[in-house]
Amino acid sequence: MELAETWIWEQQGVPVGFISVLEDDVTGLYVRPECQHQGIGRALLNFILSQRETVKLDVFARNRSGHRFYLRYGFAEIGRRFDDTSGHEIVRMSYAP
Repeated sequence: MELAETWIWEQQGVPVGFISVLEDDVTGLYVRPECQHQGIGRALLNFILSQRETVKLDVFARNRSGHRFYLRYGFAEIGRRFDDTSGHEIVRMSYAP
């Protein structure tokens, strides 16, 4: 069983964001709301992409700000599906430089 790798972003010793990756799949990217728009999410993605050729991830379609963030970063939408567990549509995205 593989475990996700997780990196934490700290400011003054306080965790404010993280990114988790399993192989080439970003399984989680989070930045505290009061710390967003400071380049933390972009820096975390830059770190992961410096180690991998391609990266894929899922984002809820209703998460408009997250979806826009990934599109601005350069991710492309490669599919959509309905998630029975959450009851929401999920957008599959991929990034390849």
